[in-house]
Amino acid sequence: MSKAAEKSLIAVLGAKLAALGPFIARPMFGGYGLYIDGLIFGLMVGDQVFLKVDERNRGRFESAGSRPFRYETSRGETSIASYWRCPDDVLADARKLRLWTNEALSASRQARQKKPARKKIVGRPSRQRNPFL
Repeated sequence: MSKAAEKSLIAVLGAKLAALGPFIARPMFGGYGLYIDGLIFGLMVGDQVFLKVDERNRGRFESAGSRPFRYETSRGETSIASYWRCPDDVLADARKLRLWTNEALSASRQARQKKPARKKIVGRPSRQRNPFL
């Protein structure tokens, strides 16, 4: 998929999802991370969109015949079970896309709450740049 086609798809997604909040697509791993209000809810790789899933919305994806995000590594195929391909009929319908995206945002919020807080390691150098170098 060309960069122009990717940008076009991002613009279409942004227009369809505008009612949910500020939409941003950030470059990530050869594709894009999709965010609303700073919260990641999906991935876009080429012309495919993957939405965040959890135990509450996974059944909807399974019923639609969707599959988890997969990619090739030097060790073979890897699957990320927390992101599933958004069905084409959902992408085509702005109302359905907003509904599915709301569920993906909910899954993302839930996952963020489950993560333990990062521990600060004493004696470890800061990652901040030294302004004097």
